[in-house]
Amino acid sequence: MDTQNNIKSLGFKYGGFYALLYILILVVEESFDLKNQVVISIGGIVLSFLIVWQATNEFKSLGDGLIDLASGIKLGLAIGAIGGLGYALFMYVNYSFINTEFVETAREEIQNQLQLQRESGQLKTDEEAEMAEKAALLFTSPFVLATIALIGQLFKTFIFGLIIGLINRNKNS
Repeated sequence: MDTQNNIKSLGFKYGGFYALLYILILVVEESFDLKNQVVISIGGIVLSFLIVWQATNEFKSLGDGLIDLASGIKLGLAIGAIGGLGYALFMYVNYSFINTEFVETAREEIQNQLQLQRESGQLKTDEEAEMAEKAALLFTSPFVLATIALIGQLFKTFIFGLIIGLINRNKNS
């Protein structure tokens, strides 16, 4: 039971750091128009890995100095759940109320691409074009964008927890 309490408390603590990291990255990207910058993406991945790494080190120091694979994965998922929820909530509020032009611009770009596909014959019928447009509108809604971000964060921290759990399992600190 003590292990579960440690995972929960560390999940909240480091999940908050994780959420703040990705909120900061989103704000910087939007403020300085740095979308799709490789350096920022790699930096975010490295920093998020280090957050999970530090959480596992603290978990080991709170316990007997050991961590098993299951605890590493659970800790990674706890951080991803808390951090991902915070980040997804910020994304939803940001794209719904603060930066609404992001969603509008994305929808315009998709509609332009669909128009080009219609003209080039890739979309043969009006029914295909209509279905593609409905799907595009669905996937550019703030709720779906936030949900995809949450799922992505959970997957990422699962992988980090797995890797760190495999590296650190049954090693004394």
